[in-house]
Amino acid sequence: MRVSESVLNDYDQQHGTSLYASYRVLFTGLRDEVYPFALRLWPEGNDHGWGHIERVLEYLDKLVGPSPLSVLGAYELFLCMIAVLYHDIGMLRGRSGHSLASQSIIDGMLGDRYIPDRSAREIASLAARSHSSSEDIGANFVSYPPNVSIGGHSVRPRAVAALVRFADELDEDYRRAPEAAREISGLTDSPYWHFCSVIMGVAPRQSSGGREIEVDVKLGEEDLVRTFGEPALSFMRFFADKFAKLNVERVRCNQFLPEALRVERIRLRYAGFSNLASYRTPATATLEDGSSAEDVLAPVSGPITDVLAQKSTDAKASVAAGKAAEAYATFHSIFRASEGFPVSLQRERLRSLYNMACACSRHAEASGTEAKRWLALGFQWLSQWIREGLDGGWARAGDSPEERIESIYVDEDLRELRSKHRKAILDALPSSLQDKFRRRSGRRPGSGGGGGGGGGCLAAGTGLLCPSGQRLIEDLRVGDDLLSYDPETRSLITARIAAIRHLDDVQSLVLNGTWTTSPQQRILVADGTWMEIGGLRRGLQIASVSGESITVDTIVDGPRTRVFELRTDHATHNVVSAGAILHNVKMRID
Repeated sequence: MRVSESVLNDYDQQHGTSLYASYRVLFTGLRDEVYPFALRLWPEGNDHGWGHIERVLEYLDKLVGPSPLSVLGAYELFLCMIAVLYHDIGMLRGRSGHSLASQSIIDGMLGDRYIPDRSAREIASLAARSHSSSEDIGANFVSYPPNVSIGGHSVRPRAVAALVRFADELDEDYRRAPEAAREISGLTDSPYWHFCSVIMGVAPRQSSGGREIEVDVKLGEEDLVRTFGEPALSFMRFFADKFAKLNVERVRCNQFLPEALRVERIRLRYAGFSNLASYRTPATATLEDGSSAEDVLAPVSGPITDVLAQKSTDAKASVAAGKAAEAYATFHSIFRASEGFPVSLQRERLRSLYNMACACSRHAEASGTEAKRWLALGFQWLSQWIREGLDGGWARAGDSPEERIESIYVDEDLRELRSKHRKAILDALPSSLQDKFRRRSGRRPGSGGGGGGGGGCLAAGTGLLCPSGQRLIEDLRVGDDLLSYDPETRSLITARIAAIRHLDDVQSLVLNGTWTTSPQQRILVADGTWMEIGGLRRGLQIASVSGESITVDTIVDGPRTRVFELRTDHATHNVVSAGAILHNVKMRID
């Protein structure tokens, strides 16, 4: 027996009333004769049957606490419990408008035998109707004063309705949408169904800071980039909006509750991610008055960014390996997953737009008769990238429009698109940037100050092995000696720098947290071949001067930074950094 039921039963025995007896008769009849026929599975797929009613009664029990009659009158508690029993009975007539149907059914079913007073029946039926967030509790009870006297009992109608609504709102865990039932019924996985599946539990608590709701959440890495339907709906956006709505309902209900029953906050306790080294420990989001969906996502924005970044890096490797169409599909999935994300995660959306344009451009180079279609698609994404960037996206990400537009004509991945749609790209820019792009577009990409040249580049701060020890690349000059690796003799030889130059604001990759380079930088792998770092995949083995292979663990986007290219006077044309062998092609450096 729940605390509320026990208290009501004791009250009956002490005062000679029959509140619990009436409740129990209705409870048993609805459980055995009515709710078995309720529509348990509707298109969005969650339980509105008797299991749901039982859980809402449990949440009501926890909301009123261990001593319900210290915060509510016995008749108020009775009306709350009756309203919970009947609040979803309207589902027998269908999902649409079921709250109004519930009110109508209660009016017809509750007679003088169970609730003699007509006003009490109306309060119970209005409270059942008001469980829906589309209903206005204040408007529904506009004809009632804050307190009414019914048969010697003081009743606060709005408080009754607020408790019923909030108890119903709390039933959102995995029990609401069991996976086995979905599979047996053949229902397609839906955002709401999946939302319930990641909620381990919901628990009202009393803390030193007041009453609060604790929600334990277990997300998988795949949930961070999951989408539903077409047009795509980001699951994490749906997840954040659901909890933002729950918090809004908390605030709305609080205005009708006595101070002792108000809930001050909602705490979301996220379990850690076992496969993300930086995010294995739990994290918490605290939702208070004024909190938003962005606050819901704040503790998991790091994991979301890391997962999206790794997917992006893997897709870039596909581009470098000549699989641009495959990469495009991945970039497009990232774009879909990031739609609707809060400001803190919009940078990933912008990156996906740009990367889709790059993938289309690269695929067009080898598409023959399909090239025109791929270039048109690439221009569509590039134009959207420009529009959203100029509309504040770049500013929020800490980038300037000039820096972003610069990448259009220095990025070799956009060469085909830039060549075929030069005028259209210019027209997409504001006049202040059109002049700059017009001047720059005639220059050879990589001829200075912009993006990586064909041989690859090493970031400032990279240490290179020299006869005198390790030296930073930015400290080296033409004529300085460094050590190079001779693959034939498998030994180090001395080489002299014949030319060196730097390039600014180049997008970099970071390999294993050790090497920061341009994506085109080539590195010697264990099988004796050279590969672009942008084309490496996790688990691949890199050669080292010690003879022991280095495993590729991580490749992530790095900062836009100053990088250096150099050429030596020896035919090996490579340098050694942290044991790895990095190649520079024999190229002209002006």
